[in-house]
Parts: sequence; structure tokens; C-alpha cells
Amino acid sequence: MISVDDWDPNALTSVMTETRTVDEESAAVGRSHHYEFAHHALRKAFYAHPNETLATLTAKQELPLIDLWRRVGRAGVAGGREALDPRDLSVTLVSFARDQACALVTLPRPSQDPEAYYVALVSTASTFRYFTLERPALAETEAGVDFGLLGEWTADGTHLDTMIEVAATVPGFATAVRRYIA
Repeated sequence: MISVDDWDPNALTSVMTETRTVDEESAAVGRSHHYEFAHHALRKAFYAHPNETLATLTAKQELPLIDLWRRVGRAGVAGGREALDPRDLSVTLVSFARDQACALVTLPRPSQDPEAYYVALVSTASTFRYFTLERPALAETEAGVDFGLLGEWTADGTHLDTMIEVAATVPGFATAVRRYIA
């Protein structure tokens, strides 16, 4: 993995000019800003520059993440949609094994399905993987505990629904991802 010092800090945000802006598909599901960021913009930035993205997030540099969030929001506002505040964005570093790195991004609380609670950007010895913990239509148990559904996005844009229910917590999501890739 390269060091964060070797990377242009604008790489994350410049990916937005290489990828699509908020479109009709995003507007049809959840709040388009939230959905577009978690399911498209960050995923595309990660797969376009995986080592650089992980190096930035591993160094706990959240500014490029917030900048990307704001760029997605501005694109949505230009299309007549609401921009959301980035204040709840944060990064947690998770270690699964010696040859694996994981940056777990906490998103603003989802209010609609299929917005995500979290995303996990994972590097293994041989590949990069991108996971989401998505809010389902009924996101609360009878005990009032939020849960989500584990999903994975591949580099080619394929979305895999695992149908695995996971507690909507950082430890719950991290454990589910670790077990899924094992």
C-alpha cells in the first residue's frame, strides 16, 4: 500500500468528474445525496484509486471524504434535490488479519431504504472489496434495535444482496464483513 504522502489529496474528489453525477436512478431511491455517495461516488473513487483511497482513510484524513460528500450534494442541488450535512461522516480503522486493511465509513443516519448505515473499503492480499450495510424497509427489530442488510458492490458495478441481517453498529458490521470475506 502506498503512503498518504505519495498521493494527491484531490484524487478522491477528482474522481467525481470522471464518474456520473446524481441521476434518475439515485433520485428514485432514498435521499439521492445519501444514496449517490455511499452506493456510487465513494465506490467508484475506491475502485478507481483503491490504494490511494485506503491510504487517505487509513491516515484518518476525513477532509477528502467530506469534500466528496459535498460535491455529491452540490450535484444533487443542481438537479433540484436536497444536500445533506456531512457532520456524521467518520472513519474507523478495522484490522481483520495481517494482510487485510479495512476503512469503515460511518454515514449520516439513513432515513429510507436502501440508504446505508456504513460502508467498508477492504483490501486483502489479492483484491479490493466494497461493502455496504443498507437500511431495509423495516429496519428495526421488536426490541427497537436497528439492523441492516449486508451488500457488496463489485468493481464492475454489480450489486450483490447477501440477505444477511446485521446489527447496525460498527462492531456488528465489521464482524459481518470479516466473516463474509473469510
